[in-house]
This record gives sequence, structure tokens and C-alpha cells, in this order.
Amino acid sequence: MIELQNIEKYYGSKLALDQVSFSIDMGSIVGLLGKNGAGKSTLMNIITGYLPATKGTVTIDGAAIEESPREVKRKIGYLPEKPPLYEAMSVREYLCYVARLKGIAAKEAGPEADRLIGRIGLKAVENRLIQNLSKGYQQRVGIAQAMAGEPVILILDEPTAGLDPAQVVEVRSLLIEYGRDHIVIISSHILTEIAEICDRILILNEGKLAKDCSMSEMTVSDKAHIFIRVNCQKEYFEKIARIHLPDCNWEYRGMGEPGCSDWELKTEALNEDLRSRVFGIVKENNIELLQMFPARDEIEDVFLDLTAVNAKKEEG
Repeated sequence: MIELQNIEKYYGSKLALDQVSFSIDMGSIVGLLGKNGAGKSTLMNIITGYLPATKGTVTIDGAAIEESPREVKRKIGYLPEKPPLYEAMSVREYLCYVARLKGIAAKEAGPEADRLIGRIGLKAVENRLIQNLSKGYQQRVGIAQAMAGEPVILILDEPTAGLDPAQVVEVRSLLIEYGRDHIVIISSHILTEIAEICDRILILNEGKLAKDCSMSEMTVSDKAHIFIRVNCQKEYFEKIARIHLPDCNWEYRGMGEPGCSDWELKTEALNEDLRSRVFGIVKENNIELLQMFPARDEIEDVFLDLTAVNAKKEEG
């Protein structure tokens, strides 16, 4: 388990992290999101023990990192945005070296390197110098070094950068499997990737934890956000909406077919079945309903809305 309590980090007079607190249990895959400069890299560096916090505590399985740094760091595997590779080594030599750095006995370093080579799909290049590998293979070596020693906590910054589509699918499957009985924290600007892999989201904005929620909470309920096509003109439906849907957001989406109008409707009352309400309204007003289906918010939209709202609060 990871627990952060009131983490603050100053760089001189600049506050990079402001009272960040959360905990993560085993068997979790967590996405760490935020715009550039939000504090993601600083937070990851503090969790791994690479940087000290100015204030607050990081506890891993009950041990505070500032009090037991060696004990805690043994439980963490870390892939920074730029993989820490020794390019003059072969892949196998490097992974043996990393295994020894992580406290694995000399006689076990070779088998551990072989395990990683098989698991990450590096067999074809195990004897090649890292400097001669493609960026995609170098990224895979970086993931392998993070997983050396089977760490309890795996922290990855842009883990699929440089991978081809087939490699991306393989790595995503690997991380999902690993996260079943470990903790995986992934920072990525590819929000669709976060949506596919993670079960929980942490969003940093201006150094503060702006949102901590499950992935399901990042989208509006199917019943609360819908798309409809009605067999009437835009002006007529607007008139009906003003009367019967004053508490909802409704937006015109064009004329989907002659004589019709398309609309996107959303209510903040997540427990309300907006579909039933709309069906009653169109029936009462003799409007033909041609289409109605969920219009779920994409994670990108929720992320942008949240960071925009927080930015406006800071300006105000």
C-alpha cells in the first residue's frame, strides 16, 4: 500500500506540489494525469525517493521513505520518461547489471535477466548493444529494468512512447496482468491509453490534486447524457426544450437528415433517466423521435473541462 499525506514540494519559492494526499491499495492500476508543469514528475520522483518532499510523508507498506529509504526503494520499479539505459551494454548484460543493483544475488542475476527478456519480448535482441536498438526496443528494455526483481510498485512515465501498435497492445496487456496483484502507476499524455488500462485516475492541476476517482466516474452516466434525432426543425425543438428542459444542457448538433434536427442533452442529476423524460416530452408534443442513444463523455473532454475549471478558479 502507498500512502501520501500532505505532500508539499518547493523549488526555491515556487510551490510545485500543494498538500497532495491519497492512498493506493494492492491490485490497483492508477493513471496520473495533468498538463505539463502540473507536478506529475515531481510527485513520481518523491514517491520513488529520488527527491525529498519539503513537507509531508510517503509511506510504503507502513514504512516511511525518509526513515527506511533502502527498504522502501527495493519495493519500487521506476521507468522515467527517458529510460535509464547504458547503451554500450548488450540487453542481457544490462538487465543482469540492473538485477544486481536491485540486490539480486549474482547467481540469480542471469536467470532474472532471462525471465525479463522472455516476459517483455526481448529474445531477438538480447545480445545486441542497446545503442543499436530501435527506440521501441529501447523502451521495452526500460520497462524490463523497472520490472526487475518483481517490485511491489511499478511507476511508469509514458511507458508506450516509441512503441509500434502491436508492441503497445502487448505492453498494455502486460501491465494489466501485472496490476492484478501489484500497484501500477502510469503517467501518460495518451488519455485513451489511461482509459484502457487504469481503474482509477489522479489528476494534478497547478500542483494540487484536482480529482481522485474511479475510471467509471470519469464518464457521465449513459442515462444522463444522450444524443437524439427528432423529426422537427431546430427552432421548434428549442422552444420545447426551453419549457420542458430548463435544468438541462442541450446543444444543437446539426440537421442529420432533411427536416430533422440532432441534439446532445445532458443533465447533472446523474440518478435521473433522461431518456425516459425526453421520450415523454416528444410524445406529449407530437414530435417523432428517430434516434436516441448514449453520448458518453470521453476522458479527454472530462480532463480538459476539469483543468479549465480549476484554471478559471485560480484566475478568479
